[in-house]
Amino acid sequence: MLMNGKSPYISVVIPTYSDPDTLGVTLKSLMQQSLQADEIVVVDDCGDIPASDILKDSFPDVKIIRHDVNKGVHFARNTGYAEVSGEFIFFLDADDILFPDFLENAVRALEKNQDAAVCFGNFYRCLDGNPEPYIQMYRKAAPEIQKYQPNEGIVFYLENTGAFIPSFTIIRRTMLEDVSRNGQVFFEDVWGNEDFHLFVRLLANFPVMYIKNEQGVYFIQPSSLSRNYQKVWLSRCVAMNSLVSLAKEKRLPHIPVSTLAKHLHVASRKYAMSLLRAGERKAAKEFLAQKIRQSPNAKSIVLYMLMGLRIY
Repeated sequence: MLMNGKSPYISVVIPTYSDPDTLGVTLKSLMQQSLQADEIVVVDDCGDIPASDILKDSFPDVKIIRHDVNKGVHFARNTGYAEVSGEFIFFLDADDILFPDFLENAVRALEKNQDAAVCFGNFYRCLDGNPEPYIQMYRKAAPEIQKYQPNEGIVFYLENTGAFIPSFTIIRRTMLEDVSRNGQVFFEDVWGNEDFHLFVRLLANFPVMYIKNEQGVYFIQPSSLSRNYQKVWLSRCVAMNSLVSLAKEKRLPHIPVSTLAKHLHVASRKYAMSLLRAGERKAAKEFLAQKIRQSPNAKSIVLYMLMGLRIY
């Protein structure tokens, strides 16, 4: 739904699943931006508490779409993306808080750098559910911005994968379309690490901007995937397998297949170790053996042998 009656410039997609305590707070921080969004779509992924019941009439200009069944956050984001048409796309999670000038800082950076696909923003991490100390730290200041070329950005991100998240990321639509598949921004066969997968595709193809100043507060919920070690690394393996295939198809021009293969083996070893720590030695060995058969790797072979000797 257009907020100003004009052609949309900034479009926001918010996936949600029963977020009664945070959805309104997130929307309030979005509405208080110094540069306003033109259209906002909330996609309710069939939550137990409908988004329409949570918001009631508080945000009349926000369009709400509800899935008939729960599909997952990547499906919800794709649903929302299909409904918007802005030049800049913002996938905002339903439990994060933006500082008032984030949109303005990010969009102005992209306006000044027409070759850049994305502007990422730094953020505070809130682990205890209380954002107030971080909100009090906010001071309006000129953004400290760094530009990464594709070969630089991908190296930085692979070593710092927690540095970028959707809630502090503005993407230029034309370049987002370039890395989409059959209209899917988030590939439906990649789950859990779908953000990582998208960011690698963008970083491997285009320059990006990065705002070093904190632009808001990221809530790490108790149920967050990032707290589930096994799911984190299993989903990372799924994402890395997909990226290796894309690299072999020459769709990730600034990153060698060998680099992605190395990171796939790292993820495979971490997942195998998570199984081992959970007492699932047989499953850990079988998983690692499968990966070694697909692509031999010295460190993975050594770990497999140590598991067999019960040194691990």
